[in-house]
Amino acid sequence: MMRQIVHAHFPDLPEKLAQATITVFYRLREVPGIEKKPATRELLHWIRALSADADFNISQLSSRSALPLLGLLFKKSDDLARAQQVRLDVV
Repeated sequence: MMRQIVHAHFPDLPEKLAQATITVFYRLREVPGIEKKPATRELLHWIRALSADADFNISQLSSRSALPLLGLLFKKSDDLARAQQVRLDVV
């Protein structure tokens, strides 16, 4: 269902990027201690920002780097701090 929503908003988004961002999104929602989990709206904003960032590379969604533009997914600074400590291997 989420893939359909993402493709409705971003029909030209490469499948690999769509899958990676959706996977990261769901994994971040499962981080223990997150009070306000990111919603679909935040995912769409995040994808839009990543797509507009000329310096973004999908490899940044791996466990070897900090997740880019993570602040767009979280509304509370404590939740953002928890999420920034997590490294996900998605790519």
